[in-house]
Amino acid sequence: MDIKLFLRNDGCPKCEELKSELGEHLQKIPVFFVDTLDGLTEATYNNVLTTPTLIHEGNHVMELEEIKKIIGEETDD
Repeated sequence: MDIKLFLRNDGCPKCEELKSELGEHLQKIPVFFVDTLDGLTEATYNNVLTTPTLIHEGNHVMELEEIKKIIGEETDD
């Protein structure tokens, strides 16, 4: 699974929506918080300019509904 999710922890409304709706699915994928040094480093390396951003198979996905759909498909057992 080639997937990474980039979020903020500082009250970003879209990030909060994703975190609450996806719940346990987020434990199954790499999540980086861009307001931490490690998260910002990874975001810079991957050219992430906005949050939330999902990198899926090399493509940047920034639409909430598309992110939810992809994460749901990738984490269903």
